[in-house]
Formats: sequence, structure tokens, C-alpha cells
Amino acid sequence: MAMLRMACPHCGEEGAIHEAYMGRTVPCPKCRQEFAVSPFQLGRGGHGEGNGQAVTSLVLGLIGLLAWIIPLFGFPVTIVGLVKGRRSLAWTNTSLARAGVTLCIIGLVLTGINSAVGAYLGATNQHPAFRSTICAPAPELPRHY
Repeated sequence: MAMLRMACPHCGEEGAIHEAYMGRTVPCPKCRQEFAVSPFQLGRGGHGEGNGQAVTSLVLGLIGLLAWIIPLFGFPVTIVGLVKGRRSLAWTNTSLARAGVTLCIIGLVLTGINSAVGAYLGATNQHPAFRSTICAPAPELPRHY
């Protein structure tokens, strides 16, 4: 069972509560007033910000699977998606957040491999975009006899 974020209806204090307490009456740790735990009183972890961050993480993870080709775009997209997904997992442990985090990790690994291979090829003058024509042998001229 998961921990859910709750907000006290009396004082607004936010905290985590085990989902087994759903439907029961519990005291607030700050103001000590009792309130019934219901899905409608869920704080940011219910169907609000946490779920929005999970969707954002999933979308950025999907974009990151394409953006890894250009590391300049792949790194920021996957890192932001990973942060959003981890924040969402802290609020609610949804499958959307887990899928987003997984896709972002895959995209981040692919981006890292692509940038490392590109840096190696560039440093050893093997990358087609960075080949120097100064060191290349001169083409042979056709001989006319």
C-alpha cells in the first residue's frame, strides 16, 4: 500500500498518510482536530500536481527517446523529465510516474552514450563532421600521356 499526501481541512497542514486510513477519522498532527480521510481531501498527491508531474515526466521521457540523437537537446529533456517523475513518485506512486522515470533514464543513458561516442570520434578525428582536410592526402591528378 502506498503513502498518500493529505491536507488538514482545518489548518491546511500537509502530510503523508497510509492509504489504509482512507475513510477513517484521524487527528491532525498540528491542530489536533479530527477529520475523516477521504479521496476528496487529498493534497498535492491525489489527482492534482503529482499526477500532472507524472504526465509531464512521461511525455518528456517519450520525447527524450527521440532527443537523444542530439545530446544538446537530449540531456535537458531527460533530466527535467526525471526530476518531474521523481517528484511525482514522492507524492503518489503511480504507474505514469514510474513509466516516465524509466523512459527518462533510458533516454539519459542513450544520450550519454551518444555524446561519449561523438566526443571520442571528434577527438580522434574520425567523426565525419569534424574531419580535417589539412591532413588528408592530396587527390591524384589524372596523367595525360
